[in-house]
Amino acid sequence: MTFTHLPPEVAELRERTHRFVRDVIIDAEPAPGERLDQETRDRLQAAAKDAGVFAPHVPKEYGGQGMPIEHWSPILQEAGYSPIGPSALNCMAPDEGNMHLLDRIATEEQKHRYLVPLAAGGIRSCFGMTEPHPGAGSDPAPCGPRPSAPRGAGSSTAASGSPAAPSVPGSAS
Repeated sequence: MTFTHLPPEVAELRERTHRFVRDVIIDAEPAPGERLDQETRDRLQAAAKDAGVFAPHVPKEYGGQGMPIEHWSPILQEAGYSPIGPSALNCMAPDEGNMHLLDRIATEEQKHRYLVPLAAGGIRSCFGMTEPHPGAGSDPAPCGPRPSAPRGAGSSTAASGSPAAPSVPGSAS
């Protein structure tokens, strides 16, 4: 994709990311079918920090490049040129979205506990979701409240489709 009207600082970060992925990351890609090992990931993240391309979406106060969301696309596309690029630049899902969410709505305590280490690449995050059996797929109707447990009644919902799965106390059905 061609981006013709980028602000100079975005165009410059895009170019630095372009060069970094091609000059540093591609040579470190694991063989097909193999996973990126933690030692290589740590080494690439340190190099990305040194190159000024680490965490392009994270505010500068948390160690990122501070790009506003409207300019993420050209930068993240460059990171995605390599299958390990987003991991090396710390902008891989679900971490990228979780960092954005934490920055926008977390309390200061939550930011200190979760956003700071996540933005630094020291921890990983996840996304979890449950659905009632047999699963909603593209039809959200089965996710509605159950007649036997009104929404907000403090009932529990199973964390998976298994009838033996532990329940999550205090969650609404």
